[in-house]
Amino acid sequence: LKLDTTKKPTSFKDVPQNHYASGAVNSLLKKGIIDSSTYLYPSKIMTRGEMATLLVKAFGYTKIDTDIYFFDVLEKNSLQQDIYKLVTAGIVNGYTDGTFKPNKCICIIVNHIRKRSTINSACKTV
Repeated sequence: LKLDTTKKPTSFKDVPQNHYASGAVNSLLKKGIIDSSTYLYPSKIMTRGEMATLLVKAFGYTKIDTDIYFFDVLEKNSLQQDIYKLVTAGIVNGYTDGTFKPNKCICIIVNHIRKRSTINSACKTV
């Protein structure tokens, strides 16, 4: 994505210039990957559905396999479309029980990347 990570002021009240991600946040905003609002909530736990939306915006996935169906992604809206685009692209999969679990956090992925042996306690409740 070639993000400029140089710290700089942002339009988000919860991402001050000295925040470690202020530069990346500005770059994501300029590229249209995130939307402008008052708060970004950088410490909030991200869900699988939110991840799908960000990745679709970031990498421009457009194709949808019409055979994809998840029991827990029924509403025909942009979230459903983003999930299906990401699955079609082969980036993520659903679960063997026919669900995608769009509201489940992605902490396990983050912890794995960071090579942590424990799961963030906030993820256990989601």
